[in-house]
Amino acid sequence: MEHPPFGKGNVKAIFSTIPNANDFAIIKDEIWLAENIYENGVATEFTTIHRCKIVNDELLYLSDIDTDFGHWNTVDYCEANDCLVFSNSANKETTEGNFFTVVKNPLALGNVARVADCGIRYNVDYGFKVQAVWGDDNFGKYNTVYLTSNYTKNVYKVMLLRDENGEFIKDKTGCGRFVELEAGKSSVYIGTGGGDFWGDTMYIGDGNAYGWWEMSMSDYSVKNIRKDYYYDDGTKYRGSTQGIHVDSDYLWVFVNVAGKAENYLIQYYR
Repeated sequence: MEHPPFGKGNVKAIFSTIPNANDFAIIKDEIWLAENIYENGVATEFTTIHRCKIVNDELLYLSDIDTDFGHWNTVDYCEANDCLVFSNSANKETTEGNFFTVVKNPLALGNVARVADCGIRYNVDYGFKVQAVWGDDNFGKYNTVYLTSNYTKNVYKVMLLRDENGEFIKDKTGCGRFVELEAGKSSVYIGTGGGDFWGDTMYIGDGNAYGWWEMSMSDYSVKNIRKDYYYDDGTKYRGSTQGIHVDSDYLWVFVNVAGKAENYLIQYYR
């Protein structure tokens, strides 16, 4: 199927008034949106996940999950291993305890989910603002993860260790085990707003503007795709990209409008 290029009618759908704050996940035929719980203006580890589905070109609400999955600055789902991966995305260099988390078979979660019961935590010492997305297939093992930190200045490829039954291995403390495969540097500071990996490219939502970055995982070079939106009087919308998802047919981008309770999930033809 041939579709027009970017800028020539490549938008398939726009969903508005989305109750989402950060990145989102597409899990088989469901779209999961995350709404962080705040206390005294500070985000907590508690997040309400809104399970939705597109029916007759409309985004319909299904149910909620009360989680302690934290600030979903980046979340990614791999259908081949049926696992979510997401990180705690601490913002400061002084923050200790950076980690990312893997949750298996997310569609089987009930209406309450806690990492201690359904997930594996992987502790990392890679700086701050650690983000995680699934990597390449690794000859069908689907056990590699790309990590970025320090606003994408550092890039790592790690492999999650499995046992003889194919389950991800935990150490004596219950944390996951992994091996670092590669480490590199990016030349660009990116305020990350979600991420995904496809082919050789990591797609990174621009958390400071509308658009996204495309990073080659061969040499860590980047290019920026800028999108501008305008009010009827010609002034630009102010806001940012908060989430991104890539599949074989579509590129999905979640954006918000600064100063307004307006969020949009845009489905582009690739």
